[in-house]
Amino acid sequence: MIWPPDIADDLPVPRDDEPASLRQDIADELADHLNSAFTRELHLTRDEETARSNALDRFGDPRKIARKLWFDALKEKIMSQRLFLVVSSVMTAVCVAATGVGWFAFREGREINAAILDRLEALSSKPAEQAAQNVSEWIPVKVRLVLDTPSGPPAIGYNASLEGHVYFYCRSFICVA
Repeated sequence: MIWPPDIADDLPVPRDDEPASLRQDIADELADHLNSAFTRELHLTRDEETARSNALDRFGDPRKIARKLWFDALKEKIMSQRLFLVVSSVMTAVCVAATGVGWFAFREGREINAAILDRLEALSSKPAEQAAQNVSEWIPVKVRLVLDTPSGPPAIGYNASLEGHVYFYCRSFICVA
């Protein structure tokens, strides 16, 4: 019995990566199995129409089976392409998010740097006298120059100095002899 050539008509649109002979191979394989089933049923019933009907009932819809065989043959390629699409989409989203975070950090850094520069400029433009008048920033220092031991006699004829960026106000400096 020759089965209709439309067994493979229900398959999806041909793909670029599909082997050239895949559709024909599926149609030939299904026709061969249907012929075997038909021959077996023909030996049992001796009526061609009944044998054909029984073969199709046992075998199932050839178009659905052809579609399943086609998908099984291309399943790995289809799934790898879908996986590639998903991974590419996720990586694109990650790159866009990383760019956004970088841009946000850049803007924040510029604002912080500008605030620091403004503060430094304000501090550097303050005259030394004005800084000396700000009593809350003073650190009191007492100096007692003695000879040999901490309770020794006062040192006369010696000089003491503070170096660096030191602002000081001297209320009284008395060396007792």
